[in-house]
Amino acid sequence: MIQERSLLQKIREKELAVSVSVDQAAREAEEIVQNARRDAENILKQAEINGALEAKRLYETEMKKVQEEIERLQKLGTEEAIRVREQGEKQLAAAADYVIKTVILE
Repeated sequence: MIQERSLLQKIREKELAVSVSVDQAAREAEEIVQNARRDAENILKQAEINGALEAKRLYETEMKKVQEEIERLQKLGTEEAIRVREQGEKQLAAAADYVIKTVILE
């Protein structure tokens, strides 16, 4: 009987040791999961920050291009207005003569 009790006692001790190991492994696994969640959250936050910075940079780059195009078109418009005014001034005398002749002939 003593030998049986000793064998049962050894089995119980092994079960206890295994139970402790399982509990330890479960705690370690939970810690790993928590660390992974925290890391994933940090990665997402950093990605949002990087995305916002990249979006701002892209917006500013495109706005600069738009502003340059606006300035180019304004310059072309101004040049066209000057050209048309100069052309009109050159033809003003001929236009005045035409109007005068037309009015006199009526």
